[in-house]
Amino acid sequence: MRSSVIALFAVLLLSGCAPKVVVDMFSDDLPPVAPDSVKLLRPHQQVPPNTLAIGDVKVVDNGFSIRGSLERVMEMAVDATAQHGGNGLVVTEVKLPDGRSSIHRLWGTMLSIPPEGLAWMERQKADSVAMERQRREEYLRHQATVQQRQATARRIDSLRKTLPRNFFRVGVGPSLLVSKYQVGQRTYKSRVGIDLQADYEHVWPSGFGFGINYLHNSTSFDDGLKTSINYIGPSFVMGLMASNLRLDIQYGMGYSAYTEKCDGLSVTAKRMGMTMRMGLEWRVAKHWAIGLDANLLTVSLKKPDDVEQKKGEFYGIRHFGLHGGLCFYF
Repeated sequence: MRSSVIALFAVLLLSGCAPKVVVDMFSDDLPPVAPDSVKLLRPHQQVPPNTLAIGDVKVVDNGFSIRGSLERVMEMAVDATAQHGGNGLVVTEVKLPDGRSSIHRLWGTMLSIPPEGLAWMERQKADSVAMERQRREEYLRHQATVQQRQATARRIDSLRKTLPRNFFRVGVGPSLLVSKYQVGQRTYKSRVGIDLQADYEHVWPSGFGFGINYLHNSTSFDDGLKTSINYIGPSFVMGLMASNLRLDIQYGMGYSAYTEKCDGLSVTAKRMGMTMRMGLEWRVAKHWAIGLDANLLTVSLKKPDDVEQKKGEFYGIRHFGLHGGLCFYF
């Protein structure tokens, strides 16, 4: 007798400690269903077509509840839904334990989802899984691209740190007069001469740098006239090197001395000159490279009174040179 009383007291105590389930039905109860067939929907999740709301359910504190974890109150709401014939539950609100209650509290709407609605949910779930998989694959491809770019940037940065910073170059090659040149009554539109050059460059890891350039040009004409240009000046340098191949571009402005010699007479004009150069080099050893470059030298001269020109036409010397040479890296 005593054991029966103790058991009854334990049952009453446990039931008193459990949260309270309150159901408000909108329609007559439907036949009960298995709790594991109840579909849970998020508050903002789209409800399947032709779904009916059959009632509200809430799991709240009865004043003495102590067994009220989120999993427990969710299970009680699902059981109540299944008992009243609902196969869907939309959880509209959940409150965490606070000063008013020591348990979780839950509010929801019970649903009756038709078979076609269940099939629709399965399709939606499959589409969602496929979309999530696609997003995941796109994310992984993006991460792979980012990692590849970062690896390339690290290789380039490492290469830049190990590249030489100073270059000394000498070269020789033909040059072509590309501006009109008048000797006596004859006007030359082209004439082949010879160039000699010597350059020094310093390039920082960014690829930009400065240089000092010297160029000597010598050209002979049929009338016994010989001209020469000696140019020296600073330049702005942009250089790029990958493996053993190096490309650089120079823009410079400096001092030039233009000289004409004929029948033992010599005249020199000192003017400003401009150079533009593009070169390509192949590194054949740690400190040595062979290269080929193209160079344009421009020297503007004062036009004599007896020389006729169109308005705005350039008067001076323009030489385009093609040079082969040797470069020392250090």
